[in-house]
Amino acid sequence: MNDGESHLVGDDLGSKPLPITNAADNDANRSNDLALGNNLDKEMLKFKDAVGRKFTFPFNMVNTWQGMEEVIKQAFLQVDVLGPHVQNGHYDIIGPNGDIILPSIWERVVEPGWTVTMAMWPMPKPPLGPLPPRSKPAPRPRAPVPDQVNVPARSTQKHGLVACDEKCHEL
Repeated sequence: MNDGESHLVGDDLGSKPLPITNAADNDANRSNDLALGNNLDKEMLKFKDAVGRKFTFPFNMVNTWQGMEEVIKQAFLQVDVLGPHVQNGHYDIIGPNGDIILPSIWERVVEPGWTVTMAMWPMPKPPLGPLPPRSKPAPRPRAPVPDQVNVPARSTQKHGLVACDEKCHEL
């Protein structure tokens, strides 16, 4: 049975990290406890995090908000994008009936055997900076514009003078 479910092992919430092991590793112990009549699911809290991972925590470790918050933060220490948001508490815990469970009332409402789900708060959008300059198309070469229009003058051969009619001065 390997459905991505993990167990948090240990009962000390001190400063040392708590090892997280896969549920398949503990199948033999669970089978033995069930054979003895122990109902482990009632003494556990199932947790589905914001990236879809499933964990099972001993209820006595997570029955306080401090304990629950600690195991959630440990689970996200190596998660790049969401990790810092989880460390800052930017998430909600949703109870089995779909209601958000506030940290201030966690201890009064959470019960062994529940499955709770983590939902991240909306992430802030990165600020839009100035848009990068668009590359301008190369200018098309233009024909040179002369200062004056050169209109050939009509020449007459009278005494070597150049005569011009009225049209030579129009543009």
